[in-house]
Amino acid sequence: MTFDTTEMEMETTDMDMDTTYYTSTVDTCSLADITADTNPEDDCDLFSLSRTLDDDDNSMMVLCGYTDTDTDTKYVLITLTIPSEFWFGVGFKTEADAADHSGMYGYAVIIPLCDRDDIQERSLTGQGVGGLGTALTASSIEVFEDSIADGTRTIRLKRLVTDEDASSFDFATFGSCSASVQVIWARGASTGNQWAEALSAYHSTFRGNMDITLDMYEEEDCDVESAVYSVNGLLALCISALFAKLLC
Repeated sequence: MTFDTTEMEMETTDMDMDTTYYTSTVDTCSLADITADTNPEDDCDLFSLSRTLDDDDNSMMVLCGYTDTDTDTKYVLITLTIPSEFWFGVGFKTEADAADHSGMYGYAVIIPLCDRDDIQERSLTGQGVGGLGTALTASSIEVFEDSIADGTRTIRLKRLVTDEDASSFDFATFGSCSASVQVIWARGASTGNQWAEALSAYHSTFRGNMDITLDMYEEEDCDVESAVYSVNGLLALCISALFAKLLC
């Protein structure tokens, strides 16, 4: 991996505060691919979902919860398809945390531009340039696969479903088809802007959030389960109406 960096000063207004901040830039990048012999996504026995995060960037996320059959350890594989010319971050919040804290708050994974050695799990402290928070001290995250082709980076990150750090997100929150989690994401404001903990990486308006539920839970199709509940509810309504008519 090789890259050249320069430092640039920019001014921005965020959260009604005038803030001058610094971010480094990457001019050139050469990052060797990492590939794996196996693909856990072939057997997501715990849960799975696939979502488009940003239509403009064609950013996508796939989550696969699976059990390692050799050790019986539960892992989650986070696959991100993202623009290769920006740093990128994705995070997760429970419904309660999302209700109490809007914006960039809580657990997040930060993927630097042209770098896989400094991928961080962080506990963000809120909206704005000053909300970078702190890196988690206990982290099980590792790079499973990473490749760049035609301006798109596909990276698969593997970590424990339930990690040791209290600030980490517990993916066991996905305990049913109806369990809802808020996902947040952001990327660098300009091409080549690098994430840097000691500086003030900034995403400007290139961010978003959405509430998500599972596509599959314990190998059962959640759409089918929802349809069954809907049919059962309709049958119950029809039976109630029939009894009411008979009694009248």
